[in-house]
Amino acid sequence: MHGRPVGLGVGASAFARICPTERVDVLITDAEADPGELAALRAWGVEVRAV
Repeated sequence: MHGRPVGLGVGASAFARICPTERVDVLITDAEADPGELAALRAWGVEVRAV
């Protein structure tokens, strides 16, 4: 794999919006994701799976 780990993108800004947070049921990411961002997503009711 080249580039940065996937989890580092959690909480980052992007040029495109896929969907609002309230429409997300489950987020699967890696252990590199920011714990604070994952906690915020959980507070929105998103099931977070860090693998």
